[in-house]
Amino acid sequence: MALGNSPYYLFYKQEAILPPNITLPSIQLSQASRGTPSALLQERISQLMKLEELRDRARIKFKNHQMIVKEWFGHHLAGDKYFQVGELVLKWDKLSEPKGKHTKFQHLWLGPFQVIEKIGQGTYRLKTL
Repeated sequence: MALGNSPYYLFYKQEAILPPNITLPSIQLSQASRGTPSALLQERISQLMKLEELRDRARIKFKNHQMIVKEWFGHHLAGDKYFQVGELVLKWDKLSEPKGKHTKFQHLWLGPFQVIEKIGQGTYRLKTL
């Protein structure tokens, strides 16, 4: 898993009745009113603190993973392809693009075409073969 733990474990770690941000202050308040903390309450506080650390680590891993994916897509854009005059290319059939407008076996590419002139950045004049 990209985060290192399942989302369920990061959210609950165990069956919880109240969210940790409500449970933790309640436990600390009950300890203060009784005087001596019980082992069970101390264990629960410890679990909640560890769970928060796991969530923080998962957030960091998630952000790092997002940066890796963003960087990969930044280097692999289809729009960065440049064609030379004389090359053979296919053209995307924009009219058949919307879902449901084409069948499974319908061709979504038109062509082949030959590049006869570069007009601008990413714009070419094509000749039908």
